[in-house]
Amino acid sequence: MHHLIPISIFITFLYFIVIFLFWYGWEKQKLFVNENKKTDLKVKISVIIACRNEEKNVSDLITFLQNQSYLTDYFEVILIDDHSTDNTKAKIQSSINFLKNFKFFQLPQNKTGKKAAIHYGIENSTGEIIVTTDADCIFHKEWLKTIANFYAETNADFISAPVEMIAGKTLFSKFQALEFMSLIATGAGAIAIKKPIMCNGANLIYRKSVYLENQKGLRNSSASGDDIFLLLAVKRKKNYKISFLKATAAIVKTHTQPTLSAFIQQRKRWTAKTKFYFDFDILAVAIIVFLMNFAIVASFCFGFFQKEFFLLFLTLFLLKSIPDFFILRSATNFFNRKEFLVFFPIFQFFYFFYVSFVAILGSLSSFNWKNRKYKS
Repeated sequence: MHHLIPISIFITFLYFIVIFLFWYGWEKQKLFVNENKKTDLKVKISVIIACRNEEKNVSDLITFLQNQSYLTDYFEVILIDDHSTDNTKAKIQSSINFLKNFKFFQLPQNKTGKKAAIHYGIENSTGEIIVTTDADCIFHKEWLKTIANFYAETNADFISAPVEMIAGKTLFSKFQALEFMSLIATGAGAIAIKKPIMCNGANLIYRKSVYLENQKGLRNSSASGDDIFLLLAVKRKKNYKISFLKATAAIVKTHTQPTLSAFIQQRKRWTAKTKFYFDFDILAVAIIVFLMNFAIVASFCFGFFQKEFFLLFLTLFLLKSIPDFFILRSATNFFNRKEFLVFFPIFQFFYFFYVSFVAILGSLSSFNWKNRKYKS
């Protein structure tokens, strides 16, 4: 077992470099603000939202979108019902009855799932720019205006934007929020260093033409991944520009999972699509992160039998925590949640167990999503 020590140190070295590169990329991203930007933009935006069993959220969703400061004539909202079994359809129809820039579609019976719903919405859209989000999200009133200004300034083909989880009073909720901030910062940092590996479909922007040109790369056999597979398809074509919109007005807020079971199902869904990845950057990072966390778990367990492994555990734990803290400090500063850092030592200890567990479980078992069961 002693050969595990130099291997673990080498993995830690790789992890240290990778996370610091992402931190550097995140810091390199300039904060974008709407001040002194155009307010008379005329780029047409289509906001695409797939809905399934969202009767509790659609009324608030529509209100938030109605209150956008962007010119009404230059954005449309397309809501697609993915065969909801609750009152979602009726609630949407009654809420948008007199809103001329809101459209509602029922997904045909022979089509199911979020990817199919987004595709159907894009097929029926008229905008130059597609913006995808989720039905349970909350938006700043200048969300679309910020997107339009950033698009006009950068002329990017694919834009990833920030998503924040709203933390409740429980430690479990705060753990989810803090972890998610690190994922957003990591994804943004990777884009900045020209190695994009991550984005989130709750706040994603791209040219309609880019989507239509890259449909074959969307891996429709995977239940999720409407966001990441498009990113990877775009990444493979060197003539496309990928950017991250680092702006507080562009933050989309969503909710943490209410129960441990729901949280595990969500993470299993995220993990299940990794078998469809054929991108060197994302696979390399995934392997390094998994091995780093697994090495900490293994050294902790072996430490009960040999003291030198407990010393290895402490060494790996501390070395991993340094770059993690740097990127979390920057992320919490951007999201104005610096008070969450007080929980970092507690969460850090449990995080490596959680990552190792979910990575293995997500690859071997099925998961439930929106009252449907999917195979990994």
